[in-house]
Amino acid sequence: MGLFRRSTLARIVVLVLVLVPTTAAIEGLGTPPAEATPAPQLTRYPYLTDVVQTYATVNWGTDRSATKGTVTYGRVGTESCVAHKVSASKTAITVNGVPEYQWKAKITGLLSNTRYCYRVWLGPTDLLASDASPQFWSQIAAGATTPFSFAVFGDWGDTDANGQNPAQAALMTSMAASGVRFALGTGDTAYDSGTQTNYGDLQQTGYRKSSVFGPSFWAKVGSTVPLFNAVGNHGANATYFNNWPQDRAVSTSAGTYGMETYCCENGTSSQKSPSSWYAFDVGNTRIYMLTTVWSSSNPGTSDEYGNDYAYRWQQSSPEYQWLQNDLETHPSLLKFAVFHYPLNSDNATETSDTYLRGPNSLEGLLEQNGVNIAFNGHAHLYQHNGAPPGGIVNYISGGGGAGLQPITKCSSLDTYGLGWGSNGGSSCGGAPKPTQPEQVNHYLKVDVSGSQVTVSGVNALGQVFDTNTYDFAPDGTPPTAPTDLEATAPAGNRVDLTWTAATDQRGIAAYDVYRDGGAVPIGTVAGDETAYIDDTVEGQTQYSYVVRARDPSNNLSGPSNTAQVTTPSLDGEAPTAPSDLAATAPSSALVDLTWTAATDNIGVTAYDIYRDAGVDPIGTVAGNVLAYSDTSVSPTTQYTYTVRARDAAGNASPDSNVAQVTTPSLDVLFADDFESGSLSTWTNVTGLTVAQGYPSPSGGAWVARQTSTGTGVTYAYKTISPTLTELYAKFRFKVVSRTGSVDLMRFRNGSGGSKFSLFVNGSTDTLATRNNAGTSTRSDSFIGNGVWYTVEVHTIAGATSVTEVWLNGVHVPELDATGSLGTTLFGQFLLGHTSTGTYDVVFDDVAVSKNFI
Repeated sequence: MGLFRRSTLARIVVLVLVLVPTTAAIEGLGTPPAEATPAPQLTRYPYLTDVVQTYATVNWGTDRSATKGTVTYGRVGTESCVAHKVSASKTAITVNGVPEYQWKAKITGLLSNTRYCYRVWLGPTDLLASDASPQFWSQIAAGATTPFSFAVFGDWGDTDANGQNPAQAALMTSMAASGVRFALGTGDTAYDSGTQTNYGDLQQTGYRKSSVFGPSFWAKVGSTVPLFNAVGNHGANATYFNNWPQDRAVSTSAGTYGMETYCCENGTSSQKSPSSWYAFDVGNTRIYMLTTVWSSSNPGTSDEYGNDYAYRWQQSSPEYQWLQNDLETHPSLLKFAVFHYPLNSDNATETSDTYLRGPNSLEGLLEQNGVNIAFNGHAHLYQHNGAPPGGIVNYISGGGGAGLQPITKCSSLDTYGLGWGSNGGSSCGGAPKPTQPEQVNHYLKVDVSGSQVTVSGVNALGQVFDTNTYDFAPDGTPPTAPTDLEATAPAGNRVDLTWTAATDQRGIAAYDVYRDGGAVPIGTVAGDETAYIDDTVEGQTQYSYVVRARDPSNNLSGPSNTAQVTTPSLDGEAPTAPSDLAATAPSSALVDLTWTAATDNIGVTAYDIYRDAGVDPIGTVAGNVLAYSDTSVSPTTQYTYTVRARDAAGNASPDSNVAQVTTPSLDVLFADDFESGSLSTWTNVTGLTVAQGYPSPSGGAWVARQTSTGTGVTYAYKTISPTLTELYAKFRFKVVSRTGSVDLMRFRNGSGGSKFSLFVNGSTDTLATRNNAGTSTRSDSFIGNGVWYTVEVHTIAGATSVTEVWLNGVHVPELDATGSLGTTLFGQFLLGHTSTGTYDVVFDDVAVSKNFI
């Protein structure tokens, strides 16, 4: 009480100094400048969460020199920043061994879409001191049409040994100046474990210390831009909930927010795991913050994706049921969903979560209820994916500051992807290959105006990339009617329908099939299908059909033309059994089946293939196909197969004879599909390069290329250790152009001496070999330019040497050459041409093994 025993004048002076901030503090934007000097008691710069409806929460950290915290605030332009005061609650935390308080103050009664300023206090101390008063916008009222912008980013909060992360700091500076109203996090905040030390404060520095609340990071953004953060697999703990309180958003959407016990799906052990799901409105938009996470250290009989699905995304799961109810009861114009695991990822480590895809899982639920875009993280890269049939547009924004990851193989959905790894940049779709990692570090800026949404990437260099504008306005225009509907009856219990596709400005979502004038469709197919099989008919009966198209807004077209058909009498006679079934295993991952055709009184329409006495077929081929390749086998495994024939009436034949086969072992010594974009795994590279623009049958983006215009050599070799007497090699190649002969590969001894060569003969344009003594053998197999070929070579060195070659899976007996390959062991595999010449050849999918590949 000694402070208030001074004179009246002294009391006035003290009150003025403590309660009235400077004009600069009231007018300032609130982003702490480089020379910001808050009070020393402040350990975490104030940051905002839970800015929903008329609420806002201000959070900050301090030392423990006092036990009372408050926030003062006011409307910018009409009130001072100390016009109102709210008391804060505190939680004791420890940061790198230093005891601190984490504070939060809940502000209520805000006017919607209004700018406020505020200051934070510890006892009588203004913690911002000479810093400007931060300003923020209260939330836009639900249903309002006010345009707004928000940011999306994830996989961030990491620092080097000196506590630095320049790319992350650059993103924070850019985001603070971007004009976004709030930010959405896609998860994995504060590496590696999301501890309070990882989150840190304004003072502590070092490796993975203060990676979030350090002065260069969220301190630049959070005081003016509230964050709604999804939980990720890094930092999936109670600290996450303490640091990112969202009390009002959770309570007003009947959500869940805290650690809960999960047990014991897929054989997993009981564990505490985050339950974090809620929704909030911003004008004409509703945003869903969801949980997709499970500990990889508790896999049971599945993996983290499978366990996440088992606990959260089966239709009986609490999170699924909450989301389904909220989506159905909130018909907002726009809807966005944020969750950690990616629907479609082109990174080999953080792969696509296929459990979340499909009509009966999360993506199907979102698509069926009008969610426009999903934002994901987990993979540390950028990826913009188009909507698959029955799915939604989705973005991976995982480049917020943690260690980047490469794109390893491009999927068909990836329209623009950027990655970075040990071999440099990688890209997919329309994206140029990045030349520095700062081009991959990024956040997304999302602008919403009415039904139009624009998503732009902003990288750590301040460059804007991959801008896309969507119009999600309600569609009231129905599709055109399907045309040319035809009906045929191949059997008494089946009618086949085909038609010409309808058109719609936003695409066709589905076709509904009607029979005999009924008001309810008898079946539905996806919008990219134009055929339907009705197997509910009876023999010797007339039927009529029409088809209607539906667009994504469920607008229904007019009916197609009417197609009539009369089914024949029912066929009760089954086909004979297929015969002479034979099984071969040309590689450890492939079994080839062939058989002799069955017969039927009307005709065989299909063959069903069964493995290991299974009840359900593993595959089906058409009735005019007498072969099948099983690519789902494993190395060194015995399998048995049978085949049954079916006719159009569904009558099945008896089983064929049983065919048995054992797959060879894999035992691959070296493999490279070049999707790393480099040749770094090869022992020596001389002239051989990697290239794009030569699509190979395996679907990869990168190939190896040997090219010469008459000078120089182009090859690479890999050392085989230990050296071997027997070796296999398999690869794809395409001759783009050549003049004369060109070598494809060699087996060499450990010191580089050639033992065997495979090449294209310049005189006969055929595949040829050359042995240890330089003797050449030519085949009759023509090698044309511009065509991909697959070749496999088997050699055994020694007194009784062996050479075998397969081209496109077919044995080439002419190249089973006699002649010694020498007695030295194989020690190198070489790809390319070791002498001068004029040629241009590309390679892909190289493998070297001890056994048949």
